[in-house]
Amino acid sequence: MNTLRRILEESRGQTLVEMALVLPLLLMLLWGVVEFGRISHAYLTITHAAREGARMGAVGAEDDHIEEAIRQRAASLSEDNLSLEINPSSENRFTGDPMEVEVSYELPMTLPLWGTALSNPFPLESSAVMRVE
Repeated sequence: MNTLRRILEESRGQTLVEMALVLPLLLMLLWGVVEFGRISHAYLTITHAAREGARMGAVGAEDDHIEEAIRQRAASLSEDNLSLEINPSSENRFTGDPMEVEVSYELPMTLPLWGTALSNPFPLESSAVMRVE
C-alpha cells in the first residue's frame, strides 16, 4: 500500500510536465478550428452576396440597388474590409449579355501565429455571373 502511494505521488510531476507540453498544441489546434470556421463563414457570406447581386443585375436593377443589396447580405462582415465590382455598369447591360459581380473581403486573423502562417488579413474573393434577362 505504501509503495502504491509513493508511485502516485511521484507521477504527479510527470503528469504536470506532460500537460504543459501538450496543452499549447491542443489550444493551437482548437484555435485553428475556430479560425477555419470564421474563414468559411466569411466565404459563404460573400458568395451569397455576389449571387444575390448578380441576380438583381440580371433582372434589371441599377448598380446602386445592387451594391446596397450586397452590403445588406454581407452585414455580418466588416463593411470596411468589403469591396465589390459590378461589370458591366447598368447603362452598358443589354439582354442576353453576361453580367458579373465580384465581391472580395479581407478577413483579419485573430491569432497572431496563424497570421504568420497565412496572410493577415486573409483575402477572400467570390464572383457570380448571370445572363441579363
